[in-house]
Amino acid sequence: MENGNITMRANDIFISYSTKNQDIALNVRRYLEAHGLTCWMAPESIPAGSNYTKEIPYGILNSKIAVLILSDAAIHSIWVNQEVTYLLNADHIVIPYLVASHKRNLLNIAPPFSTVIQRQPSIEHTCDTNSLENLLKTVQHQLGRLTTFTLPDDSDDLLQLGIKEIGEKGGLLYDMGQAEYYLTKAADMGNAVAMRHLARLLTDEKDYEKDARPWWEKAAQSGDIPAQIHEAYYWANKSMGTNQDYMDKAMTLLQQAVEEKKPKGMFLMANLLITKTNKHFSSQRATKLYEELLCMGHLKAAWFLGNIYKYSNGVQEDAEKAFNFYKIAAEAPDDVDAAYSLAECYFKGYGTEQNLELAFNIYEEYCENSDEFAERCGDCFYNGWGTKRNKKKAIEAYSKASISVYPEDNLGSKIIMRIIYKLVKLGSGIGESTLGSILQYQGNDKKAFKFFARSAKHNDIDGIFELAKCYYHGKGITRNYNSAFLLFSKVFFMKKREAYSYLGECYEKGRGVKKDQVKAKYFYNIANQNGFCQEWKVSVLNRK
Repeated sequence: MENGNITMRANDIFISYSTKNQDIALNVRRYLEAHGLTCWMAPESIPAGSNYTKEIPYGILNSKIAVLILSDAAIHSIWVNQEVTYLLNADHIVIPYLVASHKRNLLNIAPPFSTVIQRQPSIEHTCDTNSLENLLKTVQHQLGRLTTFTLPDDSDDLLQLGIKEIGEKGGLLYDMGQAEYYLTKAADMGNAVAMRHLARLLTDEKDYEKDARPWWEKAAQSGDIPAQIHEAYYWANKSMGTNQDYMDKAMTLLQQAVEEKKPKGMFLMANLLITKTNKHFSSQRATKLYEELLCMGHLKAAWFLGNIYKYSNGVQEDAEKAFNFYKIAAEAPDDVDAAYSLAECYFKGYGTEQNLELAFNIYEEYCENSDEFAERCGDCFYNGWGTKRNKKKAIEAYSKASISVYPEDNLGSKIIMRIIYKLVKLGSGIGESTLGSILQYQGNDKKAFKFFARSAKHNDIDGIFELAKCYYHGKGITRNYNSAFLLFSKVFFMKKREAYSYLGECYEKGRGVKKDQVKAKYFYNIANQNGFCQEWKVSVLNRK
């Protein structure tokens, strides 16, 4: 940040210090303020209830220079380290005020403090006022050296200053105050591009609806096309394909973008035009826009065109055209939608000759990218479609689906439930333990116990642990502490951290094993360290 920007800052001095040196810092502040200077110093300068991590960086930005109370405590303070780093990144003048009980070898101080020492001679703190007088003279001298800066009258110049701040500081929060200042000034002067940059900055850093969105709206109303597209996406997403008023707003905002051939705007307009609930539905207009986008090199448009011809969305179904468009779309790297659509064409012989080997190759390549790919790849290995039958690889493929540890999530997905049942059919411990959890969630403890037992036979760690809990709590089976303890011990050696607390309880209360308070405390402690133990268990044992 150039020295010229300094004159707009509210405070003369930012004081950085460790709380262990608070008395010295307060004396420095009082002395400087007594001589007409303004200081920013935490916590006094931070409004009640404010976030320290945000207020301190803005305090730095709004101060002209800084005084660092340099001591052993400051060097070892995480907060002071961060403050000094921020100050140096913002090109602030930092005056070191050295506090030490002995003569320090300043050459041995590590960064960022060594950088401060190299840039500015240190002033050594003494018990009399001499050191404060020297500090005052140095502060006044540095403030006097700061150049006078005249704020530009032209909004484009202010815009460039704001953009420069964002670019130079890498978009980090503690450097955004100056950028926001310039962009707000330019935006208040009616500069639509500045409004958009300000809106984007506030989108990242502040409350969207309260702080950012008003500027997006103003920029869009002022004719800024990127802002109009942004606003159109806002209303399109809010419509959820059902609210016609919101869809109308989005389409109105996109008119200029479409006229000027802006790809992002053309995409959204085409998507809205093929939304069947939209009263302005027009497959013909959408097809034209997608074809234009494809000619401009946007391969995703080919996937949408493929869907239009496959699902006869306003046009007659044409399998061959759909296949050809999917093939073009799949040329884009990592386009999972296009890859799956193409693989399905090969798999089913839709618009082309059936080729199970080509379909399998695509399913296997993208197996980890979606549940659909995981299921198809598993099906191919299980049935020998396009590859050799391989039960083990089928289980591995199915297991790459996004199976959740929460039964309610699995129940909410038809494809996940299909995959779970396929895993169970193949004798997969993962599938059996997952199905057991779902059945237990549904209240069928007896059936859940059977699946946990089957999973445990396949040495699945989750199945063994859940089986142990069934024995321990008597869920789906008669309570049996001996069996529970043996199973908890087994998963303990398999590194199942959730078992630690149960083992502690077994030793504490003599469940399935002889009482042993030393071992109980051991397991409670390691459970607590791993976040799987109630603190009261450790505290109860500590009193014994």
